[in-house]
Amino acid sequence: MDIAPNSLVVDEIYEFLMSSPSLAEIIEFKASETVNERVHYLLDQNSNGVITPTERAELDELLHIDHTVTMLKAKARLKAAGKV
Repeated sequence: MDIAPNSLVVDEIYEFLMSSPSLAEIIEFKASETVNERVHYLLDQNSNGVITPTERAELDELLHIDHTVTMLKAKARLKAAGKV
């Protein structure tokens, strides 16, 4: 299983934000396939009850990052709709 360290996720987000994305680009932002594969692997490990403490910490951090990106996208939608 290819591993996408959390630094890869953070680097992806930093690179994206440093590109000065439009509101539409923020709303459409998606993580790379590598990151998605890693998240699904960790979720499977968790569901199967075989996740290690290190993997659990990684999953928790990835879920926190996902929540932050979701909130950013929600605020971008509100701003695009003229509600902010």
